[in-house]
Amino acid sequence: MKKSCKTSAATEEDTLSETMSQLNIASAASTHPADDQDQTAPNHSLDFAESLPTPAPGLTNQKTRAVGQNEAMTVMVLDATEPFEYESTKNEVKVMFHARVATVNECFNVEVLNMNLIKKFTKNNVIKIANYVKVNGILEITEKSSVTEAGPDEKIEVPQKLITVAKKTPMISDINRIFCGEPFYGSFTLNKKKYDKTNIVYEMKDDTGTIDMEVSGIRFDIKCEEGDTLQLFGFELTKTNGQVKLVSGKHSFIKVLKAGRKKISLSPSKPN
Repeated sequence: MKKSCKTSAATEEDTLSETMSQLNIASAASTHPADDQDQTAPNHSLDFAESLPTPAPGLTNQKTRAVGQNEAMTVMVLDATEPFEYESTKNEVKVMFHARVATVNECFNVEVLNMNLIKKFTKNNVIKIANYVKVNGILEITEKSSVTEAGPDEKIEVPQKLITVAKKTPMISDINRIFCGEPFYGSFTLNKKKYDKTNIVYEMKDDTGTIDMEVSGIRFDIKCEEGDTLQLFGFELTKTNGQVKLVSGKHSFIKVLKAGRKKISLSPSKPN
């Protein structure tokens, strides 16, 4: 895995490489910033068996790395979720939404924490963003960020192949070979929903296997049925006792695509 949104030649290896982009769709030019400076992420080989590292058993999550970005970047809005409520670190109920944007050669997942900007994040709108924070490759737009309409001479066209690659989800059989701690965006089919003492576990599947998605809190007890497709935003890959799973965070969001029906967006319920 790494953060490439480059278009692919028609080979099986390239296809596998491209599907990894959805985990963090910033390109190789994007960075996992260090504490005080940007650091370009390593570019793994397309040969999974030989070159893509597998997290060691018991690997703890990577340290969250954030860096401010002051320079303006011109992007096109590809899509956005509806607003939903979440609980802040101060136990306050706030509202945010997820979006996906792209330059002419890179795609980014975005967390928008300023609801005054919701009209800016309209599909196909070209905007300029500045003073945002990049956290593990995800762009975070806050009250201090600047988002303005691009001028007529600043419009951009995003290649369709780039958009297609950015929306791909890695196969479950490949997820075991991805670094733990990586943010995850993608879609799987719901196989089973289970409850334990403290969490809700959604068993997700594709043609290659299954993976558990573990969520905490009543806001993630969503209405869904086996066979529905769940689109995940802002989840995290972890590994416990050699088993890889997806876990929710405070900004995570689930969108439900009912089997055989139109897409239904379900905002998490208001936290207690």
